[in-house]
Amino acid sequence: ERIFVWDLDETIIILHSLLTGTYAQRYQKDAQTAMSLGLRIEEIIFNLADAHLFFNDL
Repeated sequence: ERIFVWDLDETIIILHSLLTGTYAQRYQKDAQTAMSLGLRIEEIIFNLADAHLFFNDL
């Protein structure tokens, strides 16, 4: 068996900056695109946690 450790600190910081538009403002990017990407990443993380990390059992 293998054990995976996922340090979510940086992931959460990056995700938050995408969802709030902070990243887009700082780097002169399209805010709507950044927020859309953030929502997609959020969904991927949730699905991964739900399917493989027993998220609903927590």
